[in-house]
Amino acid sequence: MTSINKHVDQFLEYYYGLEVPPEYSVLIKGSWGVGKSWFIKKTLKKLKEQNGKSLYVSLYGLTSFTELESLFFEQLHPVLSSKGMKLTSKILKGVLKATIKVDLDGDGKADGSVSAQIPDLNIPEYLQNTDGFVLVFDDLERCSMNIGDVLGYINQFVEHQGFKVVIVANEDEVIKQNHDEKNGSQNRYLRIKEKLIGKTFDIESDVSGALKYFIGQFPNGVISLFYQENFATMVELYNAANYNNLRHLKQVLWDFERLCKSLPDFAFEKDELMQALFGLYLAYSFEIKSGRLETAEIGNIHGSIYDDIGTESENTEEKSLFSQMSAKYPMIDFGDPILDETIWFDVLDRGFIDAEKVKIRIENSRFYIDENTPNWIKLWYMFRLNDTEFEELIEVVKLEIANNLFDDTDIHVVKHLAGMFLNLADLKLIDESKQQIYTQFCEYVDYLYSNDKLPVYTRGDSHFLDPDCWQGLGFSGTQVSEFQDFCLYLDTSIQKTKSLNFPDTAVSLLDMMKSDIQMFHLKLTLCNHEENIYYETAILHHIGIIDFIDTLLMLDNKDARQVCYTFKERYGRKNFLPSLIEELDWLHEVRKILIQKSKELKGKLSGYKIERLIRDYFDEAISAFDTVIDG
Repeated sequence: MTSINKHVDQFLEYYYGLEVPPEYSVLIKGSWGVGKSWFIKKTLKKLKEQNGKSLYVSLYGLTSFTELESLFFEQLHPVLSSKGMKLTSKILKGVLKATIKVDLDGDGKADGSVSAQIPDLNIPEYLQNTDGFVLVFDDLERCSMNIGDVLGYINQFVEHQGFKVVIVANEDEVIKQNHDEKNGSQNRYLRIKEKLIGKTFDIESDVSGALKYFIGQFPNGVISLFYQENFATMVELYNAANYNNLRHLKQVLWDFERLCKSLPDFAFEKDELMQALFGLYLAYSFEIKSGRLETAEIGNIHGSIYDDIGTESENTEEKSLFSQMSAKYPMIDFGDPILDETIWFDVLDRGFIDAEKVKIRIENSRFYIDENTPNWIKLWYMFRLNDTEFEELIEVVKLEIANNLFDDTDIHVVKHLAGMFLNLADLKLIDESKQQIYTQFCEYVDYLYSNDKLPVYTRGDSHFLDPDCWQGLGFSGTQVSEFQDFCLYLDTSIQKTKSLNFPDTAVSLLDMMKSDIQMFHLKLTLCNHEENIYYETAILHHIGIIDFIDTLLMLDNKDARQVCYTFKERYGRKNFLPSLIEELDWLHEVRKILIQKSKELKGKLSGYKIERLIRDYFDEAISAFDTVIDG
């Protein structure tokens, strides 16, 4: 036991060892999460090592004394109370035996009735042979029974049976729950406390002792060793958070262990990386669990890194979120979140960890920068460079752009570069103006467009799914209006490229109808699959009508209906219909020719099959657009 609560430990050791009934109970109080339960269980463990005996129950949510006595019985007779024996209910059934009148304030009058559900004797029979036992009642403030009844019940053990009793509670909450403002009478709990409780101790948060205990619960391995090596860091961050909730500290350690299991093995080879990641995890978790930070605000920390530049305010509340967090946790570098905000949100809010995204982000972190790292990534970490390194790197990247060295890289690299240079222009760290940078990169996009080097991105691609970052690195300059204009210009150019490719794409879709109907369906409908890239893109009208009908009618009935079912799914989502309106005339023409075909084949099975396709699918698909047209 550590020294911070040593005086409490020493008194409880004396109290537990008393050879005569003390005739008073001990209250261990403190705020939620401070470590009261952990502390008392440590004393009971020591008592057991000295051949002492105890019964511990949590009052959390209990609604009757029968429930409480069941918990006692299960500890005293684990075999009898097992599922196989099923004796508990028989012993505890029909135990409404007495109503104990309790004199709470010593004036000779009964102040209240304690409905004590106890067997033949005032204390359950199975508790009679319990000499020397210490009874612990935890979570008093969370009990669902009347406070007077509960304390009166406990009093029977203390005053009439000679038990040593410890009550564990958040006393402030108990007092608040039993305050009678209307009648202005003395708080009922405080009146009973005077009779029942002889000693009260306020537990202080013992983070060092708790951490040693928590770490000891982890199996020996990488995580356990990591926690031991970073013990001082955990204590420092916990104290800086000024949160005092050991229960949540324990949760954070287990949650971080889960994240560690998703990290690539090579991450553990970088001590600096793991320490930085752990520090961020602790700081974010403490702030979120204390209610001082919303998970969605994590991105605002790094995003506000420059907000205080040029300001002179000394008022902490007027400082940026980055400055506030940095002042509170000076040992943490919030300028580098390591994982991007979408990953942090998934991990801390949704409990979801995308191991592949985490791996990519770790690989591109500053901890793995070397001579083989692309210059644009080095530039992303520009604020870690000295003046000479920065100036040399800027010139190298400018030359790479001028020589069109990014022609064959992912377009997201160009987007990163535009954001970084616009941000630097906004901060007056380069000579060019924001307008000059904007014009330069728009011209670069035009060059890529003219030379067929722009990708055919669609809304189903990662370009649209994760517009704020790429390769785990958030785009710079998002607060600069010129960057927002550039992103719009880039997206428009990509859409133009996509439109130019529609005829070729239409031919490939027609081929899929013959060879892979499932892929045809995935391409054109909204579903949880990476191939659903045209669910909101008008493209079917680029397929030749006669070619489509000839292909459709050559399929067997099952495949033909599957193709047409795709249309039912595609047009069944009203929010996408405005984007697909260009396909309506095409659908009308297809239907018109199919009607003509069915008439030509009237009286034949093939004609009837075509009529069914029209009625079951094409009529419904066309009518779905009525709301769009009427609107």
